[in-house]
Amino acid sequence: MQDNPNLKKSGAIAAVVIAALLVLAKWATPQNQPVTAEDLPATDDVVIEEVDPAAVELSADATVKPKTAAPTSKLMPVPPALAAVAPKVETTAQTSASAASRVETVTAAVSQWAKCWSNQDVACYLAAYSTIFAPENGSSLDNWKKTRTSKLTAPKSIALELGPLQFLENTSTEVAVQFEQAYRSPTYADNSLKTLVLMKESSGWKIIREASVARP
Repeated sequence: MQDNPNLKKSGAIAAVVIAALLVLAKWATPQNQPVTAEDLPATDDVVIEEVDPAAVELSADATVKPKTAAPTSKLMPVPPALAAVAPKVETTAQTSASAASRVETVTAAVSQWAKCWSNQDVACYLAAYSTIFAPENGSSLDNWKKTRTSKLTAPKSIALELGPLQFLENTSTEVAVQFEQAYRSPTYADNSLKTLVLMKESSGWKIIREASVARP
């Protein structure tokens, strides 16, 4: 029986392949241990991360680089409407000028009030008081007006003298002044320490409170 040359050739190839596999297995396995299923990584340990194409950008050399997010500010943005409004701060000189102007204006208002009283001009006198004036005796404003009208018109004459005004309070909306007051009529006379509190209104400085302390 003659040997088949093709069969011999196939057997030789198979032997070479087997030998090569054995060499590879011996080289890849530490201490010539056979490769088992336990040596393979578990599929549960393999983590596959998905990359959003929008999160990366290509550089000029075509390498992929992650996009760097713009830093976010922790400060709240200032609304344009508020940012455009600058606080008004008066300088010391401006404050002094404003206070001096109020002293002049309020002094004129108190002088006018005293003049109306001396002239027994009821309408002019009552006009010096605010509509929110609180009478010292706690009565209503209407009753106070009736009483004051009677006291202004009853005497034949009234003489009123005021001492220098002392400013106890001087703000842009409210001023308090104190002064000595001497009242004379044919039937009555007194000296008192008068305090007036005036508030700035659209029509000028108006009296909102007053108090009198009798002098001996």
